[in-house]
Amino acid sequence: MSMQNVINYLSSKNIPFTVREHMPAFSAQEVAAKAHISGRRVAKTVIVKIDGQLSICVIPAVEQVNLSLLRQVSCSTRAEIAREEEFFGYFTDFEPGVMPPFGNLFGMKVYLSESLNQPLPVAFSSGSSSRLLEISWEDFNKLVNPVLITGRQREAIG
Repeated sequence: MSMQNVINYLSSKNIPFTVREHMPAFSAQEVAAKAHISGRRVAKTVIVKIDGQLSICVIPAVEQVNLSLLRQVSCSTRAEIAREEEFFGYFTDFEPGVMPPFGNLFGMKVYLSESLNQPLPVAFSSGSSSRLLEISWEDFNKLVNPVLITGRQREAIG
């Protein structure tokens, strides 16, 4: 699945979106800076393994995954950041490190930081190091049906 496939997917679901071009960047914080968007509105996709199963954590660029909290939220015994070689085959049409957060398209459960729940659109990697896609939090939630990290849990994951 390429960026165009993600765009086609959003279009097929009648989800309004915006494509934002920016200078190439390779970390979520750098993407936010180059796209002139708050790091609280740029979602980064982190591939994790929860009890051996690949999943996605979607958190603001300014946050880091708290694996202890992820274990608690997922009712698992083990949670760890996945190594690139463990998930590369799922994202072959995307540049490394810029996977989109649509775990449902890759058979992966998604855990989402509630701090992305804002009236403004959320921006996320499109599969390219120089383009972001923006959609509303409500539309993302409707498409992906993520496990929401809320309240005290959300604070700990970030």
